[in-house]
Amino acid sequence: MIKFLTVPIWFVGSLITVLLSLWTYTFISASSISSNQKVLGVGSDSALKSTLAYAAIPQAVSELKTEIKSGDSRPLIINNYLSEFQSPMTGMGEFIVAKAEELGNRLPLDATYLAFLTIAIAQNESNLGKKMPPNCFNAWGYGIHSSGTLCFQNWEEGITRFMTGVAENYIAKKGLDTPEEMMTIYTPNSPNGAWAKGVKQFMEDLNEAKK
Repeated sequence: MIKFLTVPIWFVGSLITVLLSLWTYTFISASSISSNQKVLGVGSDSALKSTLAYAAIPQAVSELKTEIKSGDSRPLIINNYLSEFQSPMTGMGEFIVAKAEELGNRLPLDATYLAFLTIAIAQNESNLGKKMPPNCFNAWGYGIHSSGTLCFQNWEEGITRFMTGVAENYIAKKGLDTPEEMMTIYTPNSPNGAWAKGVKQFMEDLNEAKK
């Protein structure tokens, strides 16, 4: 009788053991999942922020490109022009435009026109500073007198003195804002208006690059 009951008892015991094992495994798995979900909940905020940060990159790049495209191209145009002709003034584009804007804010003149006029006259007078007295920093033939050509300490001083003189004494005070009008005082002996024609051509080249 005891031997007969041993088999059912062993079977029931084994079944109970298996069921307990399954229940324990299920409980542990559920706890682990819940714990992981909690941790991932914290981590997912960071992950979401990271994802959003990367997602924002194309938009930021697009905005940057738009800003560059719609930004001030004048310094780049001037620097490219100066570089093309291997001018010793290469790199002064930002300074020239800033000075033109400064003068345009206090005088009745167009800053872009003044900036391009500065380059055009320099091209016409000295091939953008390549044909002038050594270390003179006067690419415009500005201030020529019987004793010689007025010289400056550096390009910043030369650009400032020239642009200020043209803006105040030619454009603002006398209304001489075209090459033809300026020529009557700047270089009145230019044959057949050659000076004005040259300056106008160089101005057109710069304006064409701006389009």
